[in-house]
Amino acid sequence: MVIMGPDPIVVTTPLITGFVETLKRAGVVPPRYAALTSLAVGVAASMIAYLAGGGFISQELYEAIVRGVAVGLAASGLYSVANVASGRTKVGGPDLTETESRR
Repeated sequence: MVIMGPDPIVVTTPLITGFVETLKRAGVVPPRYAALTSLAVGVAASMIAYLAGGGFISQELYEAIVRGVAVGLAASGLYSVANVASGRTKVGGPDLTETESRR
């Protein structure tokens, strides 16, 4: 019987979300660029894993890129859902923390 580990996308998504949140709180990334940063970090992580030959087991370069895009989009979606759930953002509205910082 072969026991498989967790899917790398499932494991990597919350890590990227946490990393981007840390960058945002440190002032490195403005809140409005959090989703774009998640996408870039996801692609970068997938490409590093592809070039290192571990983590994401991809046969082709485009598969690594697609996996990175999927992870980045999932991380930005998780970030958005967390903001809505915490009450910091209204559904379809601006990020309240960003709006308050402009005042």
